[in-house]
Amino acid sequence: MKPIVFEYLSSREFLKDYYHYRKSIDESFSFQKWSHELGLKNKTLLRLIIAGKRNVTDFIIDRMCLQIFEKEIERDYFCHLVIYSQSKSKEEKKSAGRKITSLLKMNIEARSISEKKIFLRKALIPRLFSLLDLHQIRKTPENLSRILLTDIADIHFCLATLQELNLVQEFDGEYVCNSGAFFVSTELGNEDLLNYHKESLQDAIRAQALPKDLRRYGSAVALLDKEQRQLMMSRIEETIHQFMEQGNIKTGNSKRLFQMNINIHAVSEEITESAGTERSPASDLE
Repeated sequence: MKPIVFEYLSSREFLKDYYHYRKSIDESFSFQKWSHELGLKNKTLLRLIIAGKRNVTDFIIDRMCLQIFEKEIERDYFCHLVIYSQSKSKEEKKSAGRKITSLLKMNIEARSISEKKIFLRKALIPRLFSLLDLHQIRKTPENLSRILLTDIADIHFCLATLQELNLVQEFDGEYVCNSGAFFVSTELGNEDLLNYHKESLQDAIRAQALPKDLRRYGSAVALLDKEQRQLMMSRIEETIHQFMEQGNIKTGNSKRLFQMNINIHAVSEEITESAGTERSPASDLE
């Protein structure tokens, strides 16, 4: 069975078990083959790392995160696990330990609703859910309708959906969260998820009417190979994670709820080196 990174407090123990896992499903797998997959010239480095004779470098961390993990929270945990396992600084080790504890709690408490397709009925639902965790506002349907600039009938529909998922409950006319976090399946090709993104993109188009300080559009075109594509996808996930972490800071005044949609897609057929094309990215920011 593939090792689960959240079950480890030592990065070396995790990597050792991951190596044995790969070996169990492919007898030809070796440290040399793994080094080649990660783009390492030193074929003995991984063996030395697992033996505790060498440290994991930032370059290797980035490569392993792309290869081993599917979720950003797993990558984040592994990065801090490496720091926790290797650092000789008490303060750095203590800080990494606090982050590990926080990520463990987040992973345990987060509600997986990948099978609950009704969560994707409206783009309004996650926006509403985000507000229900705030303490400084009255969470009545009327006040939520005013804040989200939407019809109260839509608010009642979304609240009923969240209650059906057991994510919120009502107390004296106000609604509170049963869970502080949630995950929605990102399975490619999921029709409900595609419809959700379509609705979000339509909202983004309508947002052109907002003042410029309340919206931002950007566009770029670049030639990428498979490895560069994977790296960019990883960085996009990291950006989304950082965006959400900022939203977890509940203190402060004069805040608004913002939504970020990031889209990256192919606009050409595969171009081989024999085509003699140059990599000259073009960009246009408003």
